[in-house]
Parts: sequence; structure tokens; C-alpha cells
Amino acid sequence: MSLRNTVIWFALLANAWIADAKSGQVIRDGFLDLSTWNAAQSPVIELSGDWEFYWSQLLEPSEFAFASPKGSELLRVPGGWYRHSNHPKHGYATYRLRVKLDLIRDIAFSWPTVWSASRIYLDGVLIDEKGIVGTVDDPKTYKPGVRNGHRAFRPKSTEFDIVIHASSFEFFSTGLSSPPQLGTVLGIQNMRERSFH
Repeated sequence: MSLRNTVIWFALLANAWIADAKSGQVIRDGFLDLSTWNAAQSPVIELSGDWEFYWSQLLEPSEFAFASPKGSELLRVPGGWYRHSNHPKHGYATYRLRVKLDLIRDIAFSWPTVWSASRIYLDGVLIDEKGIVGTVDDPKTYKPGVRNGHRAFRPKSTEFDIVIHASSFEFFSTGLSSPPQLGTVLGIQNMRERSFH
């Protein structure tokens, strides 16, 4: 296959994936209201929008239990943090998205590569860790590790948080340069199968 045909093939695949993920749902002020979500019509939701962002802080999910910690700002996802803020390329941060469902149901979360090391929490539970998230560029406390993934889960209530720790001290990209997705278990599974074929 020629380079031109390969590029066209990847562009078509990306467009199909993005079209499938567009749902009309909007993230505002770090909050996604899915209380009117029609999962049959839009099985996958792209989590693009303004997430809560805490620069130079690695906040545990329990720290959000009663109020938002100090230092909160809003950061556009997707995009490296240095692209949408005045923060430098190298550093560490916490992303947070609050989600509200209409009912407790089985759903799935798919995340892109988070640059350059990450910890991902769903509903207060650590579900993935890539590399070692650190606060300084020291091989004893920081190690890059990049890979995407997905996880099916059932939240404990109709409201839950997605919390992501990210640190980057060497790569050109930072944080959530691509959008995560939330959806039905089958919707996320089908989307991922299409993206890898």
C-alpha cells in the first residue's frame, strides 16, 4: 500500500471514529450531565471540553469529597496543558471530570495515551497506572509509561468523578492530548475494535 493510500485510510478511520464519538453532550466547568443521555442513539461520548485542572498538584479522589481543592482552573481537553494555558511543558497535574447519569448502569471508559506517566481513577478507584507519576524529573520517582486502555465499570451512584494524574518531563506532548470516551460497554468495545483494524 502506498504512503498516500495509507494516509487516506487512516484519515477515513479517524473520521469514522470521531463521528461515532460525537454525541452532542457538552462538558462545561468540569461537569458532564448525562441525565438525558440516549445510550442507544449515542453509545459513545467524546469527553472534550473544559475539565477541572490542578497544576502542580496530585490530588487523591477523596480530596474532592466535600469541596474542590484550591488551585482549580479549567483546561480544554483535548490538548497538551502547555497549549491551552501558560504552564510549561514539563510538570505534573490532576485532571477531574464530574459526571451525572440518569441511573446506575454498567458503562465503560476509554482513555488515550496520557503523556507521559499517569494514574487513572474511576469513581474513587485506581483502575490504571502507566509509568511512575512523579513531581520531579528524577528516575527514582518518575518514569514515563504510555499506553491507552479501557475499563468497564458500574458506578456506586448516579454521580461520580474521573480523576487523572499526569506528569511529563521529557516528551513533546503533555497530559490529555486526545480526548477520552465514555459510553456503553458494547459501544466502547466496538469503537476500539474499529480503531485497531
